[in-house]
Amino acid sequence: MELLLSIHTDIMIFRIFFTLGFMLAIDLYAYQAFKTVFRSSATPYIYWGITVAYIIFAITLALMMTSGKVEYRYLGLLMGASILLAVPKLIAIGPLLIEDVVRVSQFLFRGVTTQPTLMPERRAFISKLALGLAAIPFLGIIDGIWKGMMAMAGKITVAEVEELVEVGELDPNSIHIPGIFVQRIFQGVDYEKRIEQRTVRAKSE
Repeated sequence: MELLLSIHTDIMIFRIFFTLGFMLAIDLYAYQAFKTVFRSSATPYIYWGITVAYIIFAITLALMMTSGKVEYRYLGLLMGASILLAVPKLIAIGPLLIEDVVRVSQFLFRGVTTQPTLMPERRAFISKLALGLAAIPFLGIIDGIWKGMMAMAGKITVAEVEELVEVGELDPNSIHIPGIFVQRIFQGVDYEKRIEQRTVRAKSE
Protein backbone atom coordinates (compact mmCIF):
# COMPACT_ATOMS: atom_id res chain seq x y z
CA MET A 1 0.00 0.00 0.00
CA GLU A 2 2.79 2.40 0.88
CA LEU A 3 4.49 1.59 -2.43
CA LEU A 4 1.32 2.46 -4.35
CA LEU A 5 0.97 5.75 -2.46
CA SER A 6 4.61 6.56 -3.20
CA ILE A 7 4.15 5.86 -6.92
CA HIS A 8 0.98 7.94 -6.98
CA THR A 9 2.78 10.82 -5.27
CA ASP A 10 5.68 10.65 -7.72
CA ILE A 11 3.26 10.73 -10.65
CA MET A 12 1.48 13.76 -9.21
CA ILE A 13 4.80 15.58 -8.68
CA PHE A 14 5.84 14.80 -12.26
CA ARG A 15 2.52 16.18 -13.51
CA ILE A 16 3.00 19.36 -11.51
CA PHE A 17 6.46 20.04 -12.96
CA PHE A 18 5.32 19.07 -16.46
CA THR A 19 2.46 21.53 -16.13
CA LEU A 20 4.93 24.20 -14.99
CA GLY A 21 7.06 23.73 -18.10
CA PHE A 22 4.00 23.78 -20.32
CA MET A 23 2.74 26.97 -18.65
CA LEU A 24 6.08 28.73 -19.11
CA ALA A 25 6.12 27.89 -22.81
CA ILE A 26 2.61 29.30 -23.21
CA ASP A 27 3.47 32.40 -21.18
CA LEU A 28 6.49 33.27 -23.29
CA TYR A 29 4.40 33.24 -26.46
CA ALA A 30 1.17 34.79 -25.12
CA TYR A 31 3.17 37.62 -23.55
CA GLN A 32 3.71 39.01 -27.05
CA ALA A 33 0.02 39.96 -27.24
CA PHE A 34 0.04 41.63 -23.82
CA LYS A 35 3.22 43.52 -24.62
CA THR A 36 1.79 44.79 -27.90
CA VAL A 37 -1.54 45.96 -26.47
CA PHE A 38 -0.47 47.14 -23.01
CA ARG A 39 2.60 49.28 -23.44
CA SER A 40 2.75 50.38 -19.81
CA SER A 41 6.03 49.87 -17.96
CA ALA A 42 4.10 47.92 -15.31
CA THR A 43 2.86 45.29 -17.80
CA PRO A 44 5.83 42.88 -17.53
CA TYR A 45 5.84 43.10 -13.72
CA ILE A 46 2.13 42.29 -13.45
CA TYR A 47 2.21 39.56 -16.11
CA TRP A 48 5.29 37.74 -14.87
CA GLY A 49 4.40 38.41 -11.22
CA ILE A 50 1.27 36.28 -11.65
CA THR A 51 3.34 33.58 -13.34
CA VAL A 52 5.95 33.59 -10.55
CA ALA A 53 3.22 33.37 -7.89
CA TYR A 54 1.74 30.37 -9.71
CA ILE A 55 5.14 28.68 -9.91
CA ILE A 56 5.81 29.23 -6.20
CA PHE A 57 2.40 27.79 -5.32
CA ALA A 58 2.95 24.72 -7.53
CA ILE A 59 6.44 24.04 -6.15
CA THR A 60 5.17 24.45 -2.58
CA LEU A 61 2.49 21.84 -3.23
CA ALA A 62 5.06 19.50 -4.76
CA LEU A 63 7.26 19.82 -1.66
CA MET A 64 4.25 19.26 0.60
CA MET A 65 3.37 16.12 -1.35
CA THR A 66 6.82 14.66 -0.72
CA SER A 67 6.16 14.98 3.01
CA GLY A 68 2.57 13.75 2.75
CA LYS A 69 1.07 16.94 4.22
CA VAL A 70 -0.89 18.22 1.22
CA GLU A 71 -4.69 18.23 1.07
CA TYR A 72 -6.47 17.33 -2.15
CA ARG A 73 -8.49 20.54 -2.11
CA TYR A 74 -5.24 22.45 -2.67
CA LEU A 75 -4.53 20.25 -5.67
CA GLY A 76 -7.97 21.17 -6.95
CA LEU A 77 -7.11 24.82 -6.48
CA LEU A 78 -3.86 24.32 -8.41
CA MET A 79 -5.76 22.59 -11.19
CA GLY A 80 -8.23 25.47 -11.35
CA ALA A 81 -5.40 28.02 -11.48
CA SER A 82 -3.67 26.03 -14.22
CA ILE A 83 -6.81 25.95 -16.34
CA LEU A 84 -7.46 29.63 -15.70
CA LEU A 85 -3.98 30.62 -16.85
CA ALA A 86 -3.50 28.10 -19.65
CA VAL A 87 -6.78 27.89 -21.59
CA PRO A 88 -7.21 31.62 -22.39
CA LYS A 89 -3.55 31.88 -23.40
CA LEU A 90 -3.83 28.82 -25.64
CA ILE A 91 -6.73 30.47 -27.42
CA ALA A 92 -4.79 33.73 -27.69
CA ILE A 93 -1.88 31.89 -29.28
CA GLY A 94 -4.01 30.91 -32.30
CA PRO A 95 -4.24 34.36 -33.94
CA LEU A 96 -0.64 35.11 -32.94
CA LEU A 97 0.59 31.93 -34.62
CA ILE A 98 -1.28 32.72 -37.84
CA GLU A 99 0.15 36.23 -37.81
CA ASP A 100 3.67 34.89 -37.27
CA VAL A 101 3.31 32.63 -40.31
CA VAL A 102 2.42 35.72 -42.35
CA ARG A 103 5.26 37.74 -40.83
CA VAL A 104 7.84 35.04 -41.56
CA SER A 105 6.53 34.70 -45.12
CA GLN A 106 6.90 38.44 -45.66
CA PHE A 107 10.40 38.33 -44.19
CA LEU A 108 11.45 35.51 -46.51
CA PHE A 109 9.90 37.26 -49.51
CA ARG A 110 11.83 40.40 -48.73
CA GLY A 111 14.98 38.33 -48.40
CA VAL A 112 14.81 37.22 -52.03
CA THR A 113 14.00 40.72 -53.30
CA THR A 114 15.71 44.05 -53.06
CA GLN A 115 13.55 45.15 -50.12
CA PRO A 116 15.08 45.54 -46.64
CA THR A 117 15.01 42.21 -44.82
CA LEU A 118 13.33 43.37 -41.65
CA MET A 119 10.85 41.28 -39.71
CA PRO A 120 7.42 43.02 -39.86
CA GLU A 121 6.20 44.26 -36.50
CA ARG A 122 3.35 42.54 -34.72
CA ARG A 123 0.06 44.35 -35.39
CA ALA A 124 -1.92 45.66 -32.42
CA PHE A 125 -5.21 44.62 -34.05
CA ILE A 126 -4.24 40.93 -34.04
CA SER A 127 -3.10 41.12 -30.43
CA LYS A 128 -6.37 42.78 -29.40
CA LEU A 129 -8.29 40.10 -31.26
CA ALA A 130 -6.30 37.39 -29.49
CA LEU A 131 -6.93 38.91 -26.06
CA GLY A 132 -10.62 39.39 -26.86
CA LEU A 133 -11.01 35.72 -27.78
CA ALA A 134 -9.09 34.69 -24.66
CA ALA A 135 -11.42 36.75 -22.45
CA ILE A 136 -14.43 34.56 -23.36
CA PRO A 137 -13.26 31.32 -21.66
CA PHE A 138 -11.48 33.34 -18.96
CA LEU A 139 -14.77 34.67 -17.58
CA GLY A 140 -16.38 31.23 -17.75
CA ILE A 141 -13.50 29.63 -15.86
CA ILE A 142 -13.64 32.38 -13.23
CA ASP A 143 -17.31 31.53 -12.65
CA GLY A 144 -16.51 27.82 -12.31
CA ILE A 145 -13.65 28.45 -9.89
CA TRP A 146 -15.85 30.71 -7.78
CA LYS A 147 -18.47 27.98 -7.44
CA GLY A 148 -15.75 25.48 -6.56
CA MET A 149 -14.31 27.81 -3.92
CA MET A 150 -17.73 28.13 -2.34
CA ALA A 151 -17.82 24.36 -1.99
CA MET A 152 -14.26 24.30 -0.63
CA ALA A 153 -15.05 26.97 1.96
CA GLY A 154 -17.12 24.57 4.06
CA LYS A 155 -15.99 21.39 5.77
CA ILE A 156 -19.02 19.48 4.46
CA THR A 157 -20.83 20.18 1.18
CA VAL A 158 -24.33 18.73 0.80
CA ALA A 159 -25.87 18.43 -2.67
CA GLU A 160 -29.62 18.08 -3.11
CA VAL A 161 -30.50 16.54 -6.47
CA GLU A 162 -33.72 15.89 -8.31
CA GLU A 163 -32.69 12.44 -9.49
CA LEU A 164 -29.89 10.00 -8.65
CA VAL A 165 -28.21 8.56 -11.75
CA GLU A 166 -25.36 6.20 -12.49
CA VAL A 167 -21.79 7.42 -12.89
CA GLY A 168 -21.13 8.76 -16.39
CA GLU A 169 -24.75 9.54 -17.31
CA LEU A 170 -24.41 13.31 -16.81
CA ASP A 171 -22.74 15.66 -19.26
CA PRO A 172 -19.49 16.90 -17.63
CA ASN A 173 -20.22 20.40 -18.97
CA SER A 174 -23.41 20.46 -16.90
CA ILE A 175 -21.59 19.84 -13.62
CA HIS A 176 -21.12 23.03 -11.58
CA ILE A 177 -19.35 21.57 -8.53
CA PRO A 178 -16.90 18.64 -8.94
CA GLY A 179 -17.75 15.55 -6.95
CA ILE A 180 -14.46 15.73 -5.06
CA PHE A 181 -15.88 18.69 -3.14
CA VAL A 182 -19.20 17.00 -2.27
CA GLN A 183 -19.38 14.88 0.88
CA ARG A 184 -23.14 14.29 1.12
CA ILE A 185 -25.81 13.84 -1.52
CA PHE A 186 -29.53 13.14 -1.25
CA GLN A 187 -32.55 13.05 -3.52
CA GLY A 188 -35.08 15.80 -2.90
CA VAL A 189 -38.84 15.48 -3.28
CA ASP A 190 -41.80 17.58 -4.43
CA TYR A 191 -40.00 19.60 -7.10
CA GLU A 192 -42.16 22.10 -8.99
CA LYS A 193 -40.90 23.07 -12.45
CA ARG A 194 -42.98 26.18 -12.85
CA ILE A 195 -40.58 27.90 -15.23
CA GLU A 196 -39.90 24.84 -17.35
CA GLN A 197 -43.64 24.18 -17.83
CA ARG A 198 -44.67 27.78 -18.41
CA THR A 199 -47.01 28.22 -21.39
CA VAL A 200 -47.09 31.55 -23.20
CA ARG A 201 -49.84 30.65 -25.68
CA ALA A 202 -52.31 27.87 -26.25
CA LYS A 203 -51.19 24.91 -28.33
CA SER A 204 -52.71 24.70 -31.80
CA GLU A 205 -55.09 21.81 -32.40
